[in-house]
Amino acid sequence: MTLEKKAAEEIATCLEQMDSLKKVCIENNNIKDRGAIALSQALEDNETLLSLHLENNGISLQGAEAIGTMLESKYKLSKLNINKNPIGDEGFKKIAAGLTDIETLRIITLAETGISSASIPELSNCLKNKRFLTKLLLDHNRIGPEGARTLAAGIKDNETLTNLHLSNCFIGEEGAIALS
Repeated sequence: MTLEKKAAEEIATCLEQMDSLKKVCIENNNIKDRGAIALSQALEDNETLLSLHLENNGISLQGAEAIGTMLESKYKLSKLNINKNPIGDEGFKKIAAGLTDIETLRIITLAETGISSASIPELSNCLKNKRFLTKLLLDHNRIGPEGARTLAAGIKDNETLTNLHLSNCFIGEEGAIALS
């Protein structure tokens, strides 16, 4: 076991004792799936979590599945950062399922996560009840024009979204038109 994974498991054990924890920021620590699973289990009963930042930790499908399950009970969550983790389309579907009922989300960042247009229907469905969402980052994913059209349908009724980041998402002219 690498030091990073062992440290993540030890931190997770400590987090289980902190029932008033509001923000968890564990970025650039290479916790991988095993660390994400331990962390998700530790946060399962936390009812106060508002902000979760797990950027650049080598989290893939298994870790995303654990995070998605944990998110199902995080009704107060306002910020989620999963940037730079290779969760892919299948991992995103697990996270989207966990986000569906969270109405308080203000910021979702999913840049460089390996998602494609195949994930956008789940994202669009997930965004429909996000009346406080102000920022959505999807940079450096293969969304394409079809994904942009689907995303446009998902955000069309959102009156609070002020920041939509789609840099290097290959949306092209068709996608730009759909989003306008």
